[in-house]
Amino acid sequence: MLSTKEDIKKVDHHFVDPKDKTEVEYLHSKYPWISEKVIRSAIEKQGPERKNIEDYLDRYHS
Repeated sequence: MLSTKEDIKKVDHHFVDPKDKTEVEYLHSKYPWISEKVIRSAIEKQGPERKNIEDYLDRYHS
């Protein structure tokens, strides 16, 4: 069980909420050649875990 706000922030950082525009914008700034629409689609396909999404986006144009 998470006991402090810091613990919650650490866990929350590992997940992406596709409804949170700032998180999608962050990923778009990291991958500017990929549209926000494709990024949202990647979140839906790969699930909310940030590592899986970023691995998918890394492979998107490689």
